[in-house]
Amino acid sequence: MIVSHKNKFIFFKPMKVAGSSIEHGLREHCGEGDLLTGDREHENLKPRNNEDFHSHTMPDIFFEKYSAEHWANYYKFT
Repeated sequence: MIVSHKNKFIFFKPMKVAGSSIEHGLREHCGEGDLLTGDREHENLKPRNNEDFHSHTMPDIFFEKYSAEHWANYYKFT
């Protein structure tokens, strides 16, 4: 999962469909304050600001930490 405040998008990582590759490609466009759940086992995908989220966090869990305003104003994709 990536929440990019810099670029105003939310990427929900699906299972078994190249989600890690997409995360890797998007990381270079993310700011220091962005949430990157990443993968602790891969050096180039280390988590950052993960706030207790995991890689495959679903939207309902997102609402426990973020406001509806984030949801409304950010581009969402998976």
